[in-house]
Amino acid sequence: MEIKKDCELEIERIKATVNCPRRFRCMRSGLGNIPPVRVYGGADLIQCLATDRMDCPLSPVFCHDIVFCQCPLRRYLALELNK
Repeated sequence: MEIKKDCELEIERIKATVNCPRRFRCMRSGLGNIPPVRVYGGADLIQCLATDRMDCPLSPVFCHDIVFCQCPLRRYLALELNK
């Protein structure tokens, strides 16, 4: 699936403003290989379903193994682009 130019610009804007301690390692292989998430649309939450969470500080563990992703880029991809 091709991403529209305005979406590409928004992705680059988010990358430029987020201080990702892992330098967006989760996205290095492209959008086709980003970690899976479960979207809770009414609450605008996304739950990280990755088996290897790479100890991402933007995805703290909520309860036991439930991880709600707080990464603005991953949230944008999930909530706006259904990725």
